[in-house]
Amino acid sequence: MVQNARASTIVLLVLLLLFLFLAGGTFYLFQKEHAKNIDLQAQLEDVTNKQRIAETRLADSERKADKLESDLTINVKKLNELKTDLENEKKLKAEALSQVDQLTTELKKQETAKSDLESRLNQSKAELDKIASELKALDSKKADLEKKVKDMEAQMQQSDTEGVELGTIVVGPESLAASSSLPESSPSMSAGVPAAPASGALEGKVLVINKDYNFVVINMGANESVELGSIFSVYHNNSYIGDVKVEKVHETMSAAGFTAADMKNKVNEGDKVVQKSK
Repeated sequence: MVQNARASTIVLLVLLLLFLFLAGGTFYLFQKEHAKNIDLQAQLEDVTNKQRIAETRLADSERKADKLESDLTINVKKLNELKTDLENEKKLKAEALSQVDQLTTELKKQETAKSDLESRLNQSKAELDKIASELKALDSKKADLEKKVKDMEAQMQQSDTEGVELGTIVVGPESLAASSSLPESSPSMSAGVPAAPASGALEGKVLVINKDYNFVVINMGANESVELGSIFSVYHNNSYIGDVKVEKVHETMSAAGFTAADMKNKVNEGDKVVQKSK
């Protein structure tokens, strides 16, 4: 019995030791599992916090993405508007360049026209200067001619006061010798040329010739009943050279214009003039 009791005791001790060992192992495993659970719980909380942060960031990112998308839409719209504006600007620039080219061409034409006008103006100025010079010369000739006519009138008036009779045929002191040397007729005249003056026709001579204004001054005037429009035949060396028509009448002399343009190159001072019958 004692051996059985010892054996039982040993078995109990072994069982107790085994139980203690199992209990210790179980406690150790429990503690280890508990620590692992705490660690996992901490990790879970950490993961949960990180998830919350990530979700918050995701939400922020989504909001930012929405904003960016909205901004992108706006920017795309603005970009399209800018493209449209750019195309319009290109068109306007092209039109402006075209207008600039046209204006440049027009400016060149205007410059050419200006140059031509300046050239013409210079030519016109030169011509005006020439005309002015010619007019000045003509004025000088006119003044000389007027002086000569006045001198002639004075001489004729002086001759009248000296008792020289002016009748149907004017015979002044200066023209007497010339008149007496001219025959009344010339057989050598060609057919159709006026013959010598008939008896009673007014007869005188050329005092002054003005080739610039195409007229002559004869030594007969109102005192000899010369009228405006009277026609006088002109003889040079007894040869008929043409007619002159009275355009202005003074007391003792008259101005008569050429009826033919070439007469101014044929008539000379002292040539005989005979009034044609009316």
